[in-house]
Amino acid sequence: MEDSRISRNALLISLVILFFIISSAAKPEEPLVRDFGERIKIVQMVADQIHSNCELLHTWKGRFEVEDESQIDGAYGELLQKRSPHQELTLPIVQKTRSEMQFAVDSDSDTLFTTLESPAPSQFIELNSGKEIVLPTMAFQQRAILSSSEFLFLNPNQALGQINGVPPIRGVPDGGGRVAIRNESSKGKNRQQSDVIDPRLLFGINNEPFWKPLEVWATWADRRPQDRSQLEKMISVRREGAVDKPVFVITITRPVGSKAGITFVSKSEAGFNVTEFNEAIGDGVSSRRGTWSYRKQGGVFVPEALINVLYGDDGRTVRSRRSMKLIESEVNIVLDKQTFTYAALGLKAGERVFDDREKAVYVFDGNALVKPELLPRNKLPQPQREIQEDKGPKWIWILVLTILVTLLTGIFVYRQYRRRM
Repeated sequence: MEDSRISRNALLISLVILFFIISSAAKPEEPLVRDFGERIKIVQMVADQIHSNCELLHTWKGRFEVEDESQIDGAYGELLQKRSPHQELTLPIVQKTRSEMQFAVDSDSDTLFTTLESPAPSQFIELNSGKEIVLPTMAFQQRAILSSSEFLFLNPNQALGQINGVPPIRGVPDGGGRVAIRNESSKGKNRQQSDVIDPRLLFGINNEPFWKPLEVWATWADRRPQDRSQLEKMISVRREGAVDKPVFVITITRPVGSKAGITFVSKSEAGFNVTEFNEAIGDGVSSRRGTWSYRKQGGVFVPEALINVLYGDDGRTVRSRRSMKLIESEVNIVLDKQTFTYAALGLKAGERVFDDREKAVYVFDGNALVKPELLPRNKLPQPQREIQEDKGPKWIWILVLTILVTLLTGIFVYRQYRRRM
């Protein structure tokens, strides 16, 4: 009996020890990363992974569906009211636009072709009443080429006549025709958050890739050791998800002790790219939120869908919202040689290009830009309207000469008649 009781006690103790071993092994890692050095290593790792993924993207071509929503009030809303005197507009008004973006980018040469074209005009709705308003607007269309040296822009539906400040071109009437604008590259880069969309910037926020601010925070303590104690309070990292599929939630609080800050969610399943972003201006109050999902193509993670929302000061009112969905994508292919040309913009032979830097007008001859005075006469624009206006004075002179000949003939006949009398 004694031996049996000892055996049962030994078995019980073994089971208890095994339970604690299993519990200890199954226990997940503590979510909050407490060691500052480990936090910095995680932030740097995430920055490196995002940067390395971007470096793998040499060429990218495809299409996105784009939906934009913005709230109109303030000075712009009042201007809209003045321009619509025949109908009452109650502010704020929500503008909704559906469009399609086509793009091709060569990262090695830093050259971008991008379009944003809407099949129909924007929809305008009064926010409070939900009533739809019909405004005299046109469908938005733009095509652009952006490189490190210049910015080319064409609105395919807009016609311009003679351009102020430059010599007139023969054959261009007041109604004019399509004109591409050539400018310095900074002009295009200033519009990359609106209509000149660079898909490479979809890996970030505010025209900046995610890896840049993360790298700044990861290296701050090395650059400024005196700030280490403050950085320990500002940078927090939380580990979530399974051990083999970690998710890191990185929050930068600024200033120390406030509720304001920025949060990045990085998922290993997405190559540690950022899948969520939040910029808080107070406790539970966000000024901007974004979500991303990715697809892996040719060994590179590219954004497949994203939503970017800007809020008002209350953290609830949506000031603007953009959602994008990738519908076609080709990664690291050889791009056609015509991808970044005037022809790719849709410019036709005989149409003009205005260089805003030189304040000069060129004509596209189908292959290159030519000064109008150097263009062969038969290659100059000859709109039908001007040809008709040229014919008008000729008929007038013919009529005058006919009347004059008739009058002289009459005088001659009359004089001959008087002599016979």
